[in-house]
Amino acid sequence: MSEVSNASSPTSVSAPAPTEDAIEPVITDDIANFSASSSAASSTTSAATNTATILAEAATVVTPPAKTKPLSVCKFTISSIYHGPENDDNFSVLLIPSQHGLYDLIDAVFKHSLTKLTDGWTIDSRMWTVDFDNTKSTNNSTSTTSTATSASVKKKAKFVSLIEESMLEFYDATPLACDREQRRIFSDLETSDVFPFEKNSKGYFEFDHRPVKFRFTLAELRVADLEVDSRDKNAIEQYPKCQPIESAITITAVGEAEFVTPEEQRIIKQLSAAYTSFYQNLNGWQLERRTRRYKPAKPSAPEWSNAEIEIMGLFMNSGWKFAKSWKCGLMYAFPHRTKSSAQGKWYALQKESYRIESAGRTLSPNQKVIRAKKLCLELMEEMIEQGAPQPIKKPKDRTYEVIMAEEMSDCDPVRFDPRTAHGYLPKRLRSRW
Repeated sequence: MSEVSNASSPTSVSAPAPTEDAIEPVITDDIANFSASSSAASSTTSAATNTATILAEAATVVTPPAKTKPLSVCKFTISSIYHGPENDDNFSVLLIPSQHGLYDLIDAVFKHSLTKLTDGWTIDSRMWTVDFDNTKSTNNSTSTTSTATSASVKKKAKFVSLIEESMLEFYDATPLACDREQRRIFSDLETSDVFPFEKNSKGYFEFDHRPVKFRFTLAELRVADLEVDSRDKNAIEQYPKCQPIESAITITAVGEAEFVTPEEQRIIKQLSAAYTSFYQNLNGWQLERRTRRYKPAKPSAPEWSNAEIEIMGLFMNSGWKFAKSWKCGLMYAFPHRTKSSAQGKWYALQKESYRIESAGRTLSPNQKVIRAKKLCLELMEEMIEQGAPQPIKKPKDRTYEVIMAEEMSDCDPVRFDPRTAHGYLPKRLRSRW
């Protein structure tokens, strides 16, 4: 009975228990899969880290600062420094044209020389005027002829320390103010239009109603091997800077014209012949009293200027005779004068000693001779630069009709300006009112 029941009852089949050899391969595969995934994740993380590091380094690269353009330095030559009976040696002024102007140049000259000569005067002591005698040339070319013709335009504007409304009618053109506020920087267009920033451009400074004057010339537009960093304020503040001029010519008190080269001697002889021919021909004009019209005439020699009288006075006060003075200096400074006329003026000054008694008052005889030769050299250079004389332009006739037309019109009458009557001479030798 029991056997039947045991045979008829359902039997339960159970799975065999796993062994150790079956478990070990499964664990090994899981570990391998995990390590592979871990290594892939770590490689991805390291790659991302490297990329971020590269980007950060690229972002932190310092950009080099922009290069600053250095400031150029120009050179002015100061000459003909004059105060009453005293003179001073020439010197040069270095300045930065983009930072300094005409006012700075004049102030530097006063601080270096004129304040000493004038016993304490400064640029603000009195009113002053700066005049220019420069000529600009413009070339106008045509396509048909392919030739260029030069036209000269004379600039007559001036710079003054103070503009007085009541004095404007006496100027050829409206003057421009120049003071501490308006220093007239040389690189500005308004300044360069009056004083062209070109080599050998010249200007003349003069105190109003006082014998204080000097001449300045733009000798070099850019001094070689001399530049200033625009960021260095200390270097900029060192300018304007005055320096003595090292001249290759040694002037002594011996009886020779050692300051004249053979080429200059040749040019002076040609100038002297040109002036002789100029005065002998109809190159001037004379007003007829009856018709009030100008007719051609021989030009008359100009009156003796203070510059010429000073040179002769220095030679005379040093004890030299006329023949020696003429041979060693006067003949080169006065190509527009004949020897006989200069000799006549020499003996006339001996009778008018009051006109030359102040020439070289504080100098020794040898120093007077050296000073006279230096002035002869300066005047000779001006005469050579001026060139041969040109015929004088005919002035406007002074007939009754012309005078009445001027009075009936609103325009100013046109007069014969004696300042331009001797325009063929250097500026300081021309006749004045």
